[in-house]
Amino acid sequence: MRSFKKAILLAAAFAMVLAAAACGSRREDAPAPETQAQTQQAETERQTEAPETQAPETQTPETAAEAGTQAPAPSGGSADSGSFPAEAAGVYYFSSGAGGWGTEVTLNADGTFEGYFHDSDMGDTGEGYPNGTFYFCEFNGRFANVRRDNDTTWSMTLEELNVTSGFDYEAYIEDGVRHVPSNPYGFEAEPGTTFYIYSPDHPAAGMSEEFLRWIEPRMYADPQPEGLSVYVIHNTTGDYGFYQATAD
Repeated sequence: MRSFKKAILLAAAFAMVLAAAACGSRREDAPAPETQAQTQQAETERQTEAPETQAPETQTPETAAEAGTQAPAPSGGSADSGSFPAEAAGVYYFSSGAGGWGTEVTLNADGTFEGYFHDSDMGDTGEGYPNGTFYFCEFNGRFANVRRDNDTTWSMTLEELNVTSGFDYEAYIEDGVRHVPSNPYGFEAEPGTTFYIYSPDHPAAGMSEEFLRWIEPRMYADPQPEGLSVYVIHNTTGDYGFYQATAD
């Protein structure tokens, strides 16, 4: 009887040893569980980690045109102000500085204008007009789509040009002078033509000599300034320049 009990006790002890060995093996294979402090620290790091940012793309007039948007305005004003500077309104002249011809245009602040062209040729005589020939033209019109291109340049579209005394009228003789209706020399252009207004400090460098020769205040200055020195209207049809009259 005592031998039977002893055998039972030995078997139970052996089973306990096997169970303990199996538990130890499972503890070695299983990863150590995170403590509550470690879990909170990892969550905080994930929340405070700065997301990767991307620098905004700079938009140019070319990329703006592709995207169907408007590029940022140049410094000093709106890219599409709808008007030119108040100082640009006034009387403008177009002349070679020699001879008896010239075109005068008054540009108004609202983009409308009116002008007058005249040319005298005293050597062009004939029967009934021994005192020569006088060519003349009166005209008016309107600019639209005024846009500031940069700090010294405004572009605008010729929307309307009306010749009120052009070739529709017949020539006539008065006081021995033949009067012949003409066209606005220097301002002739088709509707839709782009004209430009330049401010006095617009650089002359890069502009054609053909254009600059019409800007008398700059042409006769000594020494010649780096800028245009006055407000100028540029008719791109013939590369003509109308300079603003000054008080001087």
